[in-house]
Amino acid sequence: MRSSMPAVSTLLVRLFALFFACNTVATFAHAAAADNGTANKMYADELMSLALAHMRANAQTAPERRIELDKGNMDARLNMPRCQTPLHFEPQRHNGRGERLLVKTSCLDQKRWSVYVPLQYREYARAVVSQRPIARGTTLGPEDIAVKEIPVHKTGGNFLPSVEQALGMLATRNISAGAALQRNALKAPLLVRRGDQVVIVAKSGPVAVRMNGTALSAGSANQQIRVKNVRSQRVIKARVTGAGVVEALM
Repeated sequence: MRSSMPAVSTLLVRLFALFFACNTVATFAHAAAADNGTANKMYADELMSLALAHMRANAQTAPERRIELDKGNMDARLNMPRCQTPLHFEPQRHNGRGERLLVKTSCLDQKRWSVYVPLQYREYARAVVSQRPIARGTTLGPEDIAVKEIPVHKTGGNFLPSVEQALGMLATRNISAGAALQRNALKAPLLVRRGDQVVIVAKSGPVAVRMNGTALSAGSANQQIRVKNVRSQRVIKARVTGAGVVEALM
């Protein structure tokens, strides 16, 4: 019985070694299969990186504007079969109001698929802003305004790109300091008021005739108003061309 003990011990050692080897092989095989499965998939972060690189290389905007792009928020668990051909990217239309741009990302090989990849999108432009608080009814002068870069999405695209468009305009509401001036917050000043005595200019080719008139309605630059010729008492339509001056519409 004593002589058989070493043989039994040796057998147990060999069985344990065989079990350990099989378990190790199975573990490595499982890990390799998992790695292979991961390698055959494209996850959210990779999809966003590829879409971002494409958009940074191909995004176009007006010369006076600047675009900033970055990865958006996407479920990290999302995955698609790895594409064997280059991905196709199609940015969706952006309305200029939000900070999110969707890029339709498609695989066009035999196993086709598409997914909408979100990116952060910020567009900046130079715009007229108020240098100080502006009260309603103020006629804007050079000291009231300046030009600086602003995020377009915060204005909805409603802003003035040059000071020439704002100078001499009237504020229709109170405007806080540093705010981008919006078109609907300004109006052209009246150059003619109802009852004003005006000069009517009637043109025919190179010939211009001037006569006195009375404004029957108010108007700002280029607006059409009704004017009565003082001499003939005839009421005509005229276009406001300056302070107290109108041009007869033939």
